[in-house]
Amino acid sequence: MGLLLMLLTQYTGCIDATAFGAGSPLVVAALREIETNYRTDSLSTVAAAHRVSLSYLSMEVKRATGSTFKQLLCQKRLDAAARMLRETRLPVQEVCAAVGYDNTGYFHRLFRTQYGITPKQYRAQLGK
Repeated sequence: MGLLLMLLTQYTGCIDATAFGAGSPLVVAALREIETNYRTDSLSTVAAAHRVSLSYLSMEVKRATGSTFKQLLCQKRLDAAARMLRETRLPVQEVCAAVGYDNTGYFHRLFRTQYGITPKQYRAQLGK
């Protein structure tokens, strides 16, 4: 469900947010923020922009998507990193910074957890 909502945010102009249930305009706004500002986005930024509490926004996102805001944001960043590793020749450290991670070691751990291999191995499998 969370992945579906993330994909739908690419078509937010066409979405009737109320079709997803109560509170969904807020959830769609949060997902749109992740999609467009994943490099610098945080739950507190979104909550402040929409004048709701962190706990309320967090609860609404979790209820609507089955994933936390942090999980969705991490997934978007890792997807963007994988795409950059496939499509560019940027060093892994630059890819890490480009998707919003300051700590390269943390990025490597997250990437390995998600894909089962390191970013360097991922790129090597692609023959780049």
